[in-house]
Amino acid sequence: MISFEKSVSKVDELKNLWLACFEEDTRAVDLFFENAMQFAEVYCAKSDEKIISALYLIGAHLNGKKAHYIFGVATLPEFRGRGIMGNLMEYALNDAKQNGDVYSLLFPANEKLYDFYAKFGYKANCTAKSRAFTRNELEKFELADSKDNANNILLQNNNFIKFASRYYEIYGIRTLRDENCFALIEENDNQAEIFYSVYDDFDSLKRLVLENTTAQRLVFTGSSADKLYTECKSERYGMIKSLNDTEIPNDVYIGITLN
Repeated sequence: MISFEKSVSKVDELKNLWLACFEEDTRAVDLFFENAMQFAEVYCAKSDEKIISALYLIGAHLNGKKAHYIFGVATLPEFRGRGIMGNLMEYALNDAKQNGDVYSLLFPANEKLYDFYAKFGYKANCTAKSRAFTRNELEKFELADSKDNANNILLQNNNFIKFASRYYEIYGIRTLRDENCFALIEENDNQAEIFYSVYDDFDSLKRLVLENTTAQRLVFTGSSADKLYTECKSERYGMIKSLNDTEIPNDVYIGITLN
């Protein structure tokens, strides 16, 4: 018999499930479970008291309303194809709704999973834009007023952002920070990808990046509301579901994602 619960009582089983389903560095998994209870709710499915499926909800806000970001969605291989995850998601979302959450957001681990999550009412209304510069172009580039507002941006709590920074460092991704901005940067083959950033003005971010990498090609990714990307094409970047009758906004930006 399959049962569902909100629990963190069997951390070792949750770790084993994670490692059985994801190709993760064990240091990253240990880090997550050392810190997860500061920012995440854990929901699991059990068979004969053994954890066979789990997911994690990270508290956040979107446009002034309570929301969450789902990740770590996993089921042991021998229990897949039985609808267990669908039932677990329904259980978790019902609980989140009762606790006042209005929106649920997630980032599918691969393109095929967009269709899977669509079956549960998720819409591909989350987007991001990217813009590439040569180093010379970026040095000369100026943008006086980059951001319109903070609408349609998922605001995650500080404990999660601190964790994500440490988590990514295990995989060689650096955190850049000063009093005006924060960014996560990944470098490969003379290219630097600034795939998440928060900043007061773009000139501060530009200066911080140029001081901390010698890469000759630099790619920035961010919200559609950012004027840096006005002429850039939007790409789907996650999914969102309304847990009540609240209208789902377009071009929502999730920001930091963990599959």
